[in-house]
Amino acid sequence: MAGLQDLAVRLAEILDIPEAEALKLTNLAQPVILIESIIGIPTTRVPGLIGGPASGGHRISAEAALKGHVQLFNPAGSGVNVHVDRVIAGLLTAGLMRVTRFDTGLTTDSDVSEWADFRRTGSPVGQLRRQTNAANLGTPIGRLNVLGTTSFVIDFDHLILGEGNGVVLLADTVNVEISAYWFWREVQN
Repeated sequence: MAGLQDLAVRLAEILDIPEAEALKLTNLAQPVILIESIIGIPTTRVPGLIGGPASGGHRISAEAALKGHVQLFNPAGSGVNVHVDRVIAGLLTAGLMRVTRFDTGLTTDSDVSEWADFRRTGSPVGQLRRQTNAANLGTPIGRLNVLGTTSFVIDFDHLILGEGNGVVLLADTVNVEISAYWFWREVQN
């Protein structure tokens, strides 16, 4: 019974339901584990976790003579650390994609209709932002050669954005559309 009780506690946290109700759902253990492995968001208890995981996608269209940048940004004064789990990203044409640290919010908030928030309460603090620019913005972290119209996953493995920090993906060639779908968790400072 102890194993089922532990599972019920975990399900209650994931689904934001009372433990007694979660105990009735313990036969869903395999689907929960499958969901955890597919989306890659740990469902174990994280001290200070606010509401649960969040995710959101955005893109910036190709623009002549400019490079597209997309960003996950944790604004100053947010009161949380943003734990970036992974991003699914792609370019519309083959090219080089760079990952940079850029601690200033890009100029444009992404459309909130592109968001998918798994949490049952509250709103994400992390912001999805975008901008085109003639030069690369930020301090380089890495780069990837991308085949055209191919999406790929970058697993950040413990990338934490403190207040006022951001991570950017950018097309290293002008006039290329870039898209990104981020997965993250927010933990109270």
